[in-house]
Amino acid sequence: MVPSADAAERWAWKVEEDPAGAGHPNSVVVHGWHCQEALVDGDELGLFDALEIMQRPGAVACSECGADVALRPLA
Repeated sequence: MVPSADAAERWAWKVEEDPAGAGHPNSVVVHGWHCQEALVDGDELGLFDALEIMQRPGAVACSECGADVALRPLA
């Protein structure tokens, strides 16, 4: 499915959190709202909230949906 022009210009993000356990730290991944790896029913965040989450130790932006390209220069 190809997003419409309006959807392509949309800046919304979803966060995937994997709680810490068994000797590994909490991991956080920020996805584009449309990413197939993102939780379907996850809350959508605005740009500033996504950037705030990117400041957490170990947080990364998804490379599958291009969130890393969009957010890394801003974080």
